[in-house]
This record gives sequence, C-alpha cells and structure tokens, in this order.
Amino acid sequence: VIHSDLKPSNFLVVKGRLKLIDFGISSSVQCDATSVLKDQAMGTINYMSPEAIVDTQDFSNRAQYRSANALVVLSPTAEDGEIEISYRSDVWSLGCILYYMIYGRTPFQHIRQPYAKVAAITDPNSQVQYPPAPRLLTNVVQSCLAFDPKKRPTVADLLSVPFFTWEDFAPSGAPTKDRPMD
Repeated sequence: VIHSDLKPSNFLVVKGRLKLIDFGISSSVQCDATSVLKDQAMGTINYMSPEAIVDTQDFSNRAQYRSANALVVLSPTAEDGEIEISYRSDVWSLGCILYYMIYGRTPFQHIRQPYAKVAAITDPNSQVQYPPAPRLLTNVVQSCLAFDPKKRPTVADLLSVPFFTWEDFAPSGAPTKDRPMD
C-alpha cells in the first residue's frame, strides 16, 4: 500500500503502539508491481514528494520534468496525465516528518507562497537546510529526502537503522519482537 498522505496527524499511539490512519487517498500495489499510476496529485503539500506534485493535468509539463530529471519513468500503460508513484514517495514523506520532529518545521515550510513552495520541492537544485543535529538523524533524513526516488532508502533499509529499532522506543511492558502483544 502506498499511503500518499503521510504526515504527523495521520499517526496515533494506541496502547503504546504507533498506528497509521487515514488511508483515504492510498493506493494498493498489485503483487507483481512496485508502483501505481495516479491521474491527480493529492496529499499535504509540506509532506508530498517531488514526483507526487508533478502537474498531472499538463502532460507537456510532466514530460519536461521527466526528461529533465530522468525520474518519473512511466510504465507502458501510462497515459497522458498520469504519473507513476512508488512507496519511495512515502519514504520522502517520512523524511519530512523526521525533519519536522528534529527542527520543528518541514523542509520547505519557510516558503509561504504555494506556487513557490511547489517550485522549490520539484526543483532538483533546491537545497534543504540541515541545522546541527545528531549525525545519524541527519543522515537518515537526507537519504529520505533524496530528490531521485531511486536513491531513497527502502523501508527495510530504514528499519535496519539502529535509531529505529522498536526496542529503543518500547515503553516498559510494551510488545517487542521477542515479547509479542497478547
């Protein structure tokens, strides 16, 4: 499942476990595929990946984006006005959430004008600022916010980062992989 709208307000803690909610704009990925085709951009702009923001209503603009950045590779079934989104779009959103947790704002939140924000997010030359923070955290966030989706980590990669092991966060008595929930 590609959620397509990961943001802090879509996470809840229930009995010590983190739960993801609001699958209203999510997409199911077929077992033999790694991405989905969407015909419109949906989500919360401060957490949307560059490839999810591409103007799907203007095919010429999207084609220019694709050829200039070699990022959005359409499947043979894609039609004008469709873009291909993979789980790595959610990895970008997770990077924005982590950035928010570290710095108190999202990477492009300082840009107030919506069109300027979209331009910055979709510009491969935009530079995200990383004020001082623990190196392990900034490395993870930087990898999640890689402009090229193929350079973003997989979920398995992220789960192997020592910072993200459940045992590090589990409250006393909470389920762990060695002590599952009743």
